[in-house]
Amino acid sequence: MHARGRKGENPHKKRQNSFQSKFSVNVWAAVIGSHLIGPYFLPERLTGDVYLEFLENELPELVLPVLEEDVPVVFQNDGCPAHYQRTVREYTWIMHFQTLGLVEAALFLGLHGPQT
Repeated sequence: MHARGRKGENPHKKRQNSFQSKFSVNVWAAVIGSHLIGPYFLPERLTGDVYLEFLENELPELVLPVLEEDVPVVFQNDGCPAHYQRTVREYTWIMHFQTLGLVEAALFLGLHGPQT
């Protein structure tokens, strides 16, 4: 509700204006080579656990049919809270090194540099 008043009107009178509304859509899509994948609509309330489930279960089914070995792939998250949950960061970090065949290096380096 917004408070609006004209000269001489009660300043405490409120009138509802519905010209502004908030909406949210979480969509994942990709371009690999000449293939457009998606859109895949994620739940409105996107948590790290829901996003991790998407990465582990849905993403491979969407991407693997069109993935070619000679096409470079860049996987990018935008830093929203669901993308930055620790389990999601660990999964994407290891997933990246797995594609390079360097899982042991990923486990040694850790997320924020070498682990001692």
